[in-house]
Amino acid sequence: MDYLDFDLQLSAAPNGYRVRATNAQGTQASATFVLPFAPFEIENLFLRVGRPRRGVRKIESPEMKAAKAFGGKLFDAVFTGEVFALWRSSFNAANMQGKGLRLRLRLSETPELADLPWEFLYDNARNQFVALLTKTPVVRFLDLSTPIHPLKAQLPLRVLVVIADPGDYDKLDVEREWGNVRNATQALETRGAVTVTRLANATLSELRRTLRQNEYHILHFIGHGRFEAHEQDGVLIFKNEQGRGQRVSSQTLAQVLVNFDSLRLVILNACEGARTSRNDPFAGIAPSLVQQDKPAVIAMQFEVSDSAAITFADEFYSALADGYAVDAALTHARNAILTDVNDLEWGTPVLYMRAPDGVLFDLTSAPPPQIIEPGRERSPQRSESPGRSESPGRSESPGRSESPGQERNGVRSVQQPPPPEPKREPTRIEIITPPPPKIQLPARKTNKAGQEMILIPAGEFLMGTSDEEAQRLMKEFGKD
Repeated sequence: MDYLDFDLQLSAAPNGYRVRATNAQGTQASATFVLPFAPFEIENLFLRVGRPRRGVRKIESPEMKAAKAFGGKLFDAVFTGEVFALWRSSFNAANMQGKGLRLRLRLSETPELADLPWEFLYDNARNQFVALLTKTPVVRFLDLSTPIHPLKAQLPLRVLVVIADPGDYDKLDVEREWGNVRNATQALETRGAVTVTRLANATLSELRRTLRQNEYHILHFIGHGRFEAHEQDGVLIFKNEQGRGQRVSSQTLAQVLVNFDSLRLVILNACEGARTSRNDPFAGIAPSLVQQDKPAVIAMQFEVSDSAAITFADEFYSALADGYAVDAALTHARNAILTDVNDLEWGTPVLYMRAPDGVLFDLTSAPPPQIIEPGRERSPQRSESPGRSESPGRSESPGRSESPGQERNGVRSVQQPPPPEPKREPTRIEIITPPPPKIQLPARKTNKAGQEMILIPAGEFLMGTSDEEAQRLMKEFGKD
């Protein structure tokens, strides 16, 4: 699906915030608003929804109701007055064109709003979470001057998984985390859509060497992350050469990754426990990576359960390999989590993006698969089994070849030439143009004043003629 953009630019205003909306045609609308909840209400929301959900939960759980209430208040506060009118008219216009409407949140001027879970925006009038509708993906957009173009790539997409488990931090179940990724991508690897490689040692030096030696498209980090209040930045915890934790700032990681152009997407997944405050450990890292020329970053704003992590990876990587834009692929993954896992964790992934259309890979450059028509043999230049080549006239039995006239089991085989194709006469198409309809003009009469009149019978009629019709009428009836 193609998308039109709908930008929301948020900035500070006296006693609140100002929102300026711009649609794809350049039409703008603006309004002012204040956050509709107190700080303690936001903290309570994180306490309720920030913990991983084990097992499948029924629809309309207490946590889901809390997310709806939060998202509904936030939506009504921001989409107010002319902004809402422009949003609704832009959605209808995109729908008429068979397109979606991408909601791009621009929060760079209001970093204090970046840690709000905007993914729970809820339209009460439509009884719909905005981010769950494939026609309205929600992204946090950074508009930078350097243009981003899709990378020409062939399947499989190559994923490098980094699982960092330093000895002086809370122990991670590394094998379980790796098993989750493998379970999620096994079917994709079987059909050649994705290959997954695990970094042998989760150190920065090993990461640099591996990225230098091989081309990867996606980096998937699983490990600890934290927010450094005094630096107002998030950090990831890698391992050092001694196996202890090494704090890696957003700037350091961005500097490592910026030199590898094939790396188009970074996924950050924290596993250290529930988020219980407004400080998102990835809120500073993700924008920094996008600013350093990475087209997209997906960060998990809450801890993810095993089942949600598997479902996310399976559905997201599958849609990405099918050629979907990254925001559309994420929307499909959200819906898979909602229907297959529970009613809340679909809001955990946060997409930071600078690719204007969300397309990270140009997969059209890959050679098309060979299509065998029914009843027709495969081309003799193609090998039917690995490690064995075939040439014209070669037998299907390995190690033996036959030629015309060779005996097999006492019977001499004679290769008959294929019968000639019957000669086909060319098809002749004769186009017959029917003559133009003859027009019967009404009779002319002269009134008492000597004026010539034409009586037009009752009914529908057309006045005026085209130039071609006038020429034809003059030839048939004369100028009079």
